[in-house]
Amino acid sequence: MLAPYAAHSLVQVADRDGNGVLDPAEYARLAAAYGASTQQAAQAFAQLDLDRNGVLDTAELAQGISQFFTSPDPSAPGNLAFGRL
Repeated sequence: MLAPYAAHSLVQVADRDGNGVLDPAEYARLAAAYGASTQQAAQAFAQLDLDRNGVLDTAELAQGISQFFTSPDPSAPGNLAFGRL
């Protein structure tokens, strides 16, 4: 499965403070590169942050990426990962 590798790469690129996770601002900048608005990014972040600790780790992001590309459920959290299609 490619989602964990993709998530790791995205975190490496977007993690400005180098702590290995994405905070809401870092995720918003990443999502904006894919065309998501600030509001869409905030909504996606809230759904992707499964443990509600205020950051996205690679596991949470990998799950979101997997859902984005494979889930038939339009309400799956990952379907907002990069904005609405």
